[in-house]
Amino acid sequence: MTTKKENFKLCAWISVLITVVTTLIASRYIEVYQEPTLLQTVHFYVYAAGQIFMIAFFANVIISLGAFCLFSKRGAQIVALIVNLLLLIVFTADTFVFQLYRFHLNWAVIDLFVNGGGEVIKFSNKMWTQIGCIVLFLVILSSIIVWLARQAASKLIVWPLIVLFVFSFAAGNLWHAWAAAAHRTEITWMAEYVPWARPLTMNRFLLKHNLIAKVNDTGEMDFNDERPLKYPLKELTFKQVEKKKNIVFVVVDSLRSDMLNERVMPNLWKIGAESLKFENHYSSGNATRAGIFGLFYGLPPSYWHSALRGKVPSVLISSLQRQGYQIEAFASARLTSPEFDKTVFSSVRNIRINSVGDTSWKRDLDSIKDFEKWVTSIDKPFFSFIFLDNIHAYQTDPTGAKPFVPYWKTVNNLELTKETDPTQYFNLYKNAVYDSDKNIQKIWKILEDKKLLDDTIVVFTSDHGEEFNDNGLNYWGHNGNFTDAQIKIPLVVHWPGRESKVFDHLTTAYDVSATMMTDALGCENNKGDFSVGKSLFEVPEEEWFLCGSYQNTAVVEKNRIVIMNAAGVLEFRQKNYKRTTDTTRTANLWQAIEIMGKYRR
Repeated sequence: MTTKKENFKLCAWISVLITVVTTLIASRYIEVYQEPTLLQTVHFYVYAAGQIFMIAFFANVIISLGAFCLFSKRGAQIVALIVNLLLLIVFTADTFVFQLYRFHLNWAVIDLFVNGGGEVIKFSNKMWTQIGCIVLFLVILSSIIVWLARQAASKLIVWPLIVLFVFSFAAGNLWHAWAAAAHRTEITWMAEYVPWARPLTMNRFLLKHNLIAKVNDTGEMDFNDERPLKYPLKELTFKQVEKKKNIVFVVVDSLRSDMLNERVMPNLWKIGAESLKFENHYSSGNATRAGIFGLFYGLPPSYWHSALRGKVPSVLISSLQRQGYQIEAFASARLTSPEFDKTVFSSVRNIRINSVGDTSWKRDLDSIKDFEKWVTSIDKPFFSFIFLDNIHAYQTDPTGAKPFVPYWKTVNNLELTKETDPTQYFNLYKNAVYDSDKNIQKIWKILEDKKLLDDTIVVFTSDHGEEFNDNGLNYWGHNGNFTDAQIKIPLVVHWPGRESKVFDHLTTAYDVSATMMTDALGCENNKGDFSVGKSLFEVPEEEWFLCGSYQNTAVVEKNRIVIMNAAGVLEFRQKNYKRTTDTTRTANLWQAIEIMGKYRR
């Protein structure tokens, strides 16, 4: 009868051998990158070996070692064989998925494969034969591994190898943490190639203890120009634009679509009557980071971390720079949180980071004041991003009118329940919207007084909506779900030379930058080279789009919402966010997954 120590040693040896074999298979991950440097290659294999060992070790200790305690020696070895065969199958399958789509296998992909009914993912007979041959090979390989582990366990010590792989895991994470703090992006984005990695970051600790050095007075680090995204997919070409128009984005934080009416927003309502108004418009996310990212990049928010790791700027911004535009941001909230200075505007030197004021509405006024000074002092053409924040903070000018009564004087989120009457809370919000509308009029008046409206495209929109328990499910604010209350936003576009018109077809934030690129800047590429969006003026063939939060991604369809949560599990909900019995795995779910990997290197 074997002892627990002998069984543990056998499981440890199986884990070591599985790690060695799987790390060799893992070379398929790095094959998708053309000509990695020696440093990148070393980092990948150090991190990958440690990551794979930790997965294999815990699987074997928890399952296989448990089997040795419950079953006979022969039965336990059969369990160990099955466990490690499944590990080999999963790792091998993941290399194929990653090579094709640049993302790792998750529950959503498995769900579509198992429950798609052949409509989502179709395999030919030849493919099934090839899969069968691969699985047969892995069965033989796992049998050999278990046999070799038995031989090694009786003759050799395993602790040095365990220590080596644990050190490899720690070294890979610490190396990544240092590289992240030092902005060595050629190292950090290699973590995307390591299966199911959750790399360590410790920027503040390293800076505090002077383990990394600042390179200038602003605290910015030097960084390598490596790019973790294949964005754009092809080199962009532009035709000559007869007269370049200025472009101004006025984005109002937390402004939901139904606020654009004559009573709450009389000024924007009047502007909209003389402009292009899109009444079925949606954000790319239910939170600021996701909404702004989709607006500028034309990509789903799932690409955020890749853009941040590589300091990849928005194609819209880099194209504006290429064409000689002067660019500035006038954000009420700091541009560093979320890190739009290191993503959207990373290619713009000395971008304006913050505004002055102890409240949001004061900072909004400071942004507008600085915009007026800037627009007076520059030569055209120009692009400016004005980001107003008072609605997000539910703040108003204390001396201004409060037309919506009664209203809460302060917000206490702890008092909010499913039964809370939202009227006073909603009135506080509408008063903030009413104040923001006055600021929109100030911006409009600046452009009008300086006679810029005839050659300036002005986009009025938001980053996301705001919910007040609209569907009775106790959701308040934003970043909670993907219902219309949180993701449907206004879009009004003043476009010189275009007649005013109301559009009711589906449009999204992705379409805004895509339209600017082609119609304003003259980009000749197919929009798919740099965006998942289409023209704002084009009726979509399919009414679904990707929408993101800090954790989840949703496929928002006409009659339901399909959520891919952080674990990769699919959740199916009605448009009011109640559970739905319609769990059909449609082809657009697989298209969505493909889009989420399309722009990765």
